[in-house]
Amino acid sequence: MHILENENVRVELSEDAAVLRLTDKKNGVLMESDSPFQFIYGGFYTFDIPQHARAIIETEADSIVVHFDSFAYWSRFREHYYVKPENGPDVRFTFRIILEKDTVRFQTESIENMDEENCIVIFPASLIQWRTDTVSELVLPKGYGSVFRFPYHGACAFNWASMLLPVYGVFSEKGGFGVYVRDNYDQQGYLNVNLRRKNIAISEQHWEFDRTGCNYQRELSLKFFGRNESYVSLAKWYRSILHREGRFVTLKEKIASSPEVEKLVGAVIWKHNVYSTRTLPEGVHHDYSLYINSPDDPVVEGRPANWTAYEVFDLAKRNGFDRVCIYNTGWNRFGFDSGYPTRLPPNPERGTYEDFRNAAEYGRSLSDGFIYSVHDNYIDCYKNSPEYYVEEMVHNKNGAPVKGGIWRGGRCTVMCSAVSLKYAARDFPEIARMTGRGSIYIDVMGFVPLHACRHPEHPQTRTEDLKSRRRLFALARKEFGSVATEAAPADYCADVVDLGAFFFFTQKIHPGFIDPVPIPLWQLVYHDSVLGYTGEGLCGYSGGDYLAMTALYGLLPTSLDETGRRFSFELRSAYCAEMLSHEFLPVADENGGKAFAARTVFSDGTEVVANCSDEPLTFGKLILDSHSFHIGKKTS
Repeated sequence: MHILENENVRVELSEDAAVLRLTDKKNGVLMESDSPFQFIYGGFYTFDIPQHARAIIETEADSIVVHFDSFAYWSRFREHYYVKPENGPDVRFTFRIILEKDTVRFQTESIENMDEENCIVIFPASLIQWRTDTVSELVLPKGYGSVFRFPYHGACAFNWASMLLPVYGVFSEKGGFGVYVRDNYDQQGYLNVNLRRKNIAISEQHWEFDRTGCNYQRELSLKFFGRNESYVSLAKWYRSILHREGRFVTLKEKIASSPEVEKLVGAVIWKHNVYSTRTLPEGVHHDYSLYINSPDDPVVEGRPANWTAYEVFDLAKRNGFDRVCIYNTGWNRFGFDSGYPTRLPPNPERGTYEDFRNAAEYGRSLSDGFIYSVHDNYIDCYKNSPEYYVEEMVHNKNGAPVKGGIWRGGRCTVMCSAVSLKYAARDFPEIARMTGRGSIYIDVMGFVPLHACRHPEHPQTRTEDLKSRRRLFALARKEFGSVATEAAPADYCADVVDLGAFFFFTQKIHPGFIDPVPIPLWQLVYHDSVLGYTGEGLCGYSGGDYLAMTALYGLLPTSLDETGRRFSFELRSAYCAEMLSHEFLPVADENGGKAFAARTVFSDGTEVVANCSDEPLTFGKLILDSHSFHIGKKTS
């Protein structure tokens, strides 16, 4: 037996590398796998590596290094002693198990001597598991953050590619554990509940490898937490990793490098149909947002659209606001979600170049914090554009262009980000001359999955796609001063994006699985790095609960009323402050966990208490009405 051990954790690997065991010595938690090294070759043959290859194991002070070579095709039915007439692939693996305090790191090195076949490596396989018939909480980065509370006696299979936050965890009375998936772009995560083993959930990562750019070191870290720790500890652990890796940039640092970012702090975000003339065109009336779920549910955001920029700025000034940011949807040549990559000249129904410039200057004349900008897109492309070229799109391994969603302009095709940079470099300066500096909204680029492009003229791996997207965001910040994008956004671009938009507080993972409980997992990591907002209804909450959740999560306002003023001014210092804690408060709940109260505390001393239940809440000296919130300074 090969052993690594300290005061917190014991790691054991059998002499034949067939059994891996982890013991959390403080909490008595045991994880064990009898097949920790798995290898899927060419999408066809699954190797239980120790049974199919020669293993050479070396034990060092804080690590176990395992080398595999000399593969053979053995029957899965070992008692038949059948060996295929050919040797297996001539690949060679090196794995490392590293013990650091209460954390075990599992490394898969690049594969030596790869051939043309794609490969999947699963390490550690069947190790990360927990019981589903006892009280515990599964924490996943779904939406801003979701908790799934066990026991659960059904079955569920769930898989995910790259995650907005590359962390998840499980917590119970006996303690818990968290998982960090480094470089999670070329992988598929799998969660199986009560499928392979009764009353057991198993989670594992399937690492993708190929010889053309996807052959590099992978790493998964597993950290054990104490009995009184929770998702807050998980978030702060990952935040410490970001700091250690030099990937965390605060809003204050972003403001120091680009003063326009500060104009978004406390700003009301108005992303709707907006006209750039002093009066609405003939036949156009104030209406509601175009964001609808169905004909039966026509108003999701419940926010007025079809205003002029002048009306928005005037209303903001009258109501005492000093910061508001308008992102004009539909400003581009062929209208909202249509006609890309052609975007200029602007949509004549929304205004001319001069109309846009005049409206932007009018806003700045009322307040330096009034921004007039646009909602843009550098991924979706439509056939109604005169610049639609199939050769510029992402192509899959079969040589076919990759399709996107069906939007106002019809079925879109995904542009390769290496090509998108060309259009951004061309159009950003022209848009900036039209609106001035302040901000720009780049739709979906910070949220949708990364793509591997196989077109011979602009090939990219997913990692290279990531780098291209980051370059585009950096170019936008240089030209406009600040940049927003869809959703939280994804972890890989948090340091180059200032604002994330329109995201869900929580999300289900499977129709029949446990309903999730919302937690601000993203905000516990990134609140003082990336501003955020979301639309009423779209996020799953409306009315008083939407406002309560907006305050609780420290999100930006979306209305020019008194509540919007409270958010803009009472939370202004909190927007640039770390979210230190989040806790649920006792409240009567007859709605299956959907009614709750919670409290967050920020590093500037701001405290928010939200009551999303039908009953009043008493917290210390505070008595809070149902479906309401409180903003103040920390009281306890």
